Amino acid sequence: MSGQRLLIVDNDRAFLKEHQVALESAFEVEVVGSPDTAMQRLESGAFAFALICVEIADNRGYALCASIRRSAKLGAIKVGLISAKATEDEYKRHQGLKGRADLYLMKPVAPVALVEALRPLVPPRGVDPDNPLGDLADDGDLSSDLGGDWLGDLKTDLAQDAIGSAPQTVGGTVAISQDQIQAALASMPLPSAPAPGIRDTAPPHSIKPDMSQAEIAHLKEEIQAKDAKLRETEEALAQLQRQLNSVTVNLDELERRGKEADALQAKLKEAQAALAKAEESGDAESLRQQLKDAITERSTLIQQADQLNQQLSEKTTRTIDLLRERDKLQTQAIEIPGLQARAETAEAEAAKHKSDSAQLSKSLEEMSTKHQDLETRHTKAAAELAEHKDRASQLKEEVTGLEATVRGQGRQLAQIQDALTDAETKLKAAEEKAAKTADSLKAAEETKASLAKDVEKAMREADALRKELEEAKATHNQERKELMSGLDAKEAELSRHKDQLKAAQDANAAHEKDKQGLQGQLSDRGDRLKALAALMEELGEKLRQGGGLAKE
Repeated sequence: MSGQRLLIVDNDRAFLKEHQVALESAFEVEVVGSPDTAMQRLESGAFAFALICVEIADNRGYALCASIRRSAKLGAIKVGLISAKATEDEYKRHQGLKGRADLYLMKPVAPVALVEALRPLVPPRGVDPDNPLGDLADDGDLSSDLGGDWLGDLKTDLAQDAIGSAPQTVGGTVAISQDQIQAALASMPLPSAPAPGIRDTAPPHSIKPDMSQAEIAHLKEEIQAKDAKLRETEEALAQLQRQLNSVTVNLDELERRGKEADALQAKLKEAQAALAKAEESGDAESLRQQLKDAITERSTLIQQADQLNQQLSEKTTRTIDLLRERDKLQTQAIEIPGLQARAETAEAEAAKHKSDSAQLSKSLEEMSTKHQDLETRHTKAAAELAEHKDRASQLKEEVTGLEATVRGQGRQLAQIQDALTDAETKLKAAEEKAAKTADSLKAAEETKASLAKDVEKAMREADALRKELEEAKATHNQERKELMSGLDAKEAELSRHKDQLKAAQDANAAHEKDKQGLQGQLSDRGDRLKALAALMEELGEKLRQGGGLAKE
């Protein structure tokens, strides 16, 4: 079974303040400011319709609508979306989705138009003529917090003023003046807090220490139910206040009509006096016609006053009936036993509701002072809406141009993508070439290392050869010295032999033989020197090659 209430999911205070009175007069309304709280409240089953602001909680309105549609438990709840920024195209796209809403609205919207749009989807506020405040079953300790004593005294004084005071009669109908009602309201004491002794007295069914969790949960459910009934009572009181306001307006109108009737009576007396004078002076006929017109106007005003008095009498009777019903319901509420913990919680809630009621009264006063500005604001909003529509058409044209620009940029992007692909191919080839170059460098490094080893080895060999050359030079020098010394000795000996040549031919032949042997040795030494010179040249060539490799 679906609920009967309207849940508004919006945190736009200006919008809520503007539409509060109209919505609450037509439906049972509750307002939440976040999607999570909205889901919790909808799952309670007390709601028939949810009006969701698209911009709630960073544009989570669409997501909340989809969540409600996906929930099998919330299948019977109707959903409406309202937005100050969404476009018609955006709404059309959303209507094509599976989780679409039942109603789409745009801000700003007039309160009357909003109520008319919601009326086919939201059950109206129900008011029982015999019991307008509903079936209240509140805690007895809350009667004084809700102003029961004050309303009872007000009802008694109003009845006494209507019956015991000297009433003013207009056309045979009893009328209670506005001054009498205001005097009765001023003389009534304000509602006071209950006596401390009442709060300290434990009810018959107070919580026991060994109470089970199920009983505690049941008590919490009862407290929640009574909180809901308390809210319904406050709504009924608000409706009663609106009815009293309408009675006050009628009283003002009646007072104005009474003043007009008194003025007409004074004019009638003046006309009668003028008629008497006119009869004496001969102008009686024209004055008699004026008198008839005045009497006709007076009769019309008296009829209007009778109608207003009749309406006032009915509304006064209705007010007294409502007050009696209120007193009856509060008397019944006193008989209901409550729990101490629940009473304290309800007391805090009542104080909160009292504060909220004061704020609501203040808001209503502000709304009444700003009522005349609403039409001007509405006209201004309509003009702004027309401007926004023009701006929207301009933006659509700009979007079309931007789309063409985006397509051109897309083509440029494709060309850039092709160029990037070519560049990547070239980069890949360059990387492969670099890898090959790295391999070549590695091989060159290995070759260089090998050549360095060869150079080092050649240097060692050169050092060894240099040492051998030095040793050979030393040996050659030593042998040369020995040879030179031998040659010198031989030359000296040859000189001596030359001197003795003639004397000793036989000895010369022997010496010639020895000379030939020495010349053979000298030839061997010369060949050996040539071999050493060739070796030195070869060593010098190797040294030059090693120096060139070292430079490379």
